[in-house]
Amino acid sequence: MAFNFSSKLLEYCAYQVEFFDLNDQSWQGHFGFAEILTKELQPKKIVELGTLNGNSYFVFCQAVKQHGLSTSCTAVGSWRSEHDEQQPALNNMYQRILAYNQKEYSGFSTILRRDLTESASDFDDESIDVLNIDGAKSKADIQHLFSLYAAKVRPGGLVLIHDVNDDIKGCTVNKFWHTLQEQNAENCLTFPQTNGLGVWRKPGGKRFKSAIFNVLMGGDTPERTLAIKYITMMTDRALCYHYLYHQKQMIEQLRSGKK
Repeated sequence: MAFNFSSKLLEYCAYQVEFFDLNDQSWQGHFGFAEILTKELQPKKIVELGTLNGNSYFVFCQAVKQHGLSTSCTAVGSWRSEHDEQQPALNNMYQRILAYNQKEYSGFSTILRRDLTESASDFDDESIDVLNIDGAKSKADIQHLFSLYAAKVRPGGLVLIHDVNDDIKGCTVNKFWHTLQEQNAENCLTFPQTNGLGVWRKPGGKRFKSAIFNVLMGGDTPERTLAIKYITMMTDRALCYHYLYHQKQMIEQLRSGKK
């Protein structure tokens, strides 16, 4: 199982992100997972809540475009601040994202500048395959968005929640995530790097067609522990490629009887 899994991941190690705002690197450790998710599951609809600089959202869009998928993508963000001095920068950020989206992904991607609560009415129940919630910084915020949008996700669909680590100053998203894990342990997956990413699978739906995701969302097994380790290593793609490639060579040598 380990050999098959590592061999499968080799094809993802060369993935290079085209859009990246260097001022915020908090999502970069999950770029590889976002690409794997998009390619393996080929979701019909991806929605991101709390889009700000576009780092996470455009990773999904890039994967859709590169793999020729029929996925539709929607980013929802307010780009608003309670502090007047910050608003010009947020307006510029929104215009930059809008222009990039129009240039690269206008055929399947939509940018919505709306309040996240109000935008819930834009989506039908059970219409979203992958929901990425970013930008929530408190237990109350994430609990509100989760309860509001959970019905919008189809049975078997995935909800991604960023900032679930325990050591993020001023952020209490982790408290909500711990509660969700206690209630739905078999449907939860956590990646620890870059502030932590929680993945929740909505109960119901069919078994994944992807062998990788049947391992990842198949409960606490040694295979899943190894899978998380490999994907976490994709934070440093050079190290990941080196490790997996040489592991494959070593196993092939052992199989052929060479030392």
